[in-house]
Amino acid sequence: MALTTVHQRIHDAAAEAVRRGEHETDPLPFHGAPRWGLSLVALPEEPVREQLASRAAALAAASPNPHAPYEAADLHVTVRSLEGFVDRVDDAVVHRYADRVSHALRGVGAIEIRFEGLFLTASGVVAGGVPNSSLQHARERLAVDADKHGWELVMGGDAHRIRDTAHASLIIFRSGGHSDDELVDTVTRSRHDPLGSMLVSRLALVTYTVTNTAVHLHHRAWVS
Repeated sequence: MALTTVHQRIHDAAAEAVRRGEHETDPLPFHGAPRWGLSLVALPEEPVREQLASRAAALAAASPNPHAPYEAADLHVTVRSLEGFVDRVDDAVVHRYADRVSHALRGVGAIEIRFEGLFLTASGVVAGGVPNSSLQHARERLAVDADKHGWELVMGGDAHRIRDTAHASLIIFRSGGHSDDELVDTVTRSRHDPLGSMLVSRLALVTYTVTNTAVHLHHRAWVS
């Protein structure tokens, strides 16, 4: 199934939930949570980064409910979540993962992602990415590495799966139980807007600080 069709199906289901006020609120991370652990990500550069950041700010401003928008420096596409969440990840762990990733991705071609339209998910709004085959090739290589070496701290959400989407999150829902027709209408009008493309020259190993109002990335290592 084409990714654009997958995006539309996710949007349609989420739009109904948001209109009814039944959307999910993304919880803050806790030790051992499958999300927000050490991850390998692709970072958009200008002008795509500013385009996405301006959309995130506009979406947050358009909603009467409090949500957490991403700032330009924190926008990303997750290649693979390597670990679950812990309060501290030592540099030695990061460096071992950098070596593993570099070895696993040797010979994988350049990753390109075209961003096409916004869509709602169960817990936020994202920019829909359509990647070339290199992204999935990279993910398959990383899954083989994970099967061989496992994880170092706690199991992450990708431990037993391979992602098949390439979206960049723009806002995270922080308020549930309230309908948000204006947000749904704003996103629906932007479903097919061209948002630019990115050619990934290097990947980043990152950790996160997640609060009720923001998500911040901490760049821990780079893999070319």
